[in-house]
Amino acid sequence: MGFLTVEELEYGSVTSIDEDLVESDGDEVKNVGKAEGVYVVSFEDGSSHMVAITTSFLKGDALRLFGVLKSDVFDSHVAVIGGTGSTMMLMAMLQLRLSTK
Repeated sequence: MGFLTVEELEYGSVTSIDEDLVESDGDEVKNVGKAEGVYVVSFEDGSSHMVAITTSFLKGDALRLFGVLKSDVFDSHVAVIGGTGSTMMLMAMLQLRLSTK
């Protein structure tokens, strides 16, 4: 197993994530939870973005997500690395579709 040294870490920008999760049926938008975490962009090329997020849903469940978002593709995949409530012990992959809305 390899480890990163301080010299190997890249300079970049870190942005905190604190967003409401909403769903819509086309007519009505309703709040279903919250997403909180960090988004890291490398200054070297800017094409890959690391994301670590905890999503908490109003019904009491939560998911922990970790992955790399690519800016040069429409879809990215992130790992579900755990959860609470009905998602406890969940391990999966999610496909994220980036939207400009």
